[in-house]
Amino acid sequence: MSAVLAERNERKNIMTIITSVPIIIAILTALEFIYIFILETIKTDSEKTAKTFGMEQSILKQENMNVSMKNQGVYNLGVSSGK
Repeated sequence: MSAVLAERNERKNIMTIITSVPIIIAILTALEFIYIFILETIKTDSEKTAKTFGMEQSILKQENMNVSMKNQGVYNLGVSSGK
């Protein structure tokens, strides 16, 4: 009887791990999109944003690029929310 209970507990633990992995991956992905949102929307023309996206800071300070980056940042925030 105790062997059966031990096997059930082991299966339950394995299922908990299996169902937790996709949730953890989804959370990490959402956090990445939020980070990109911050770079593109709040810190649009920062040195960190320029380095992250491989662009020159002077390009990020141009009005049309600034607006485009903010637009993309809002999109990424939407993606992170799963909507």
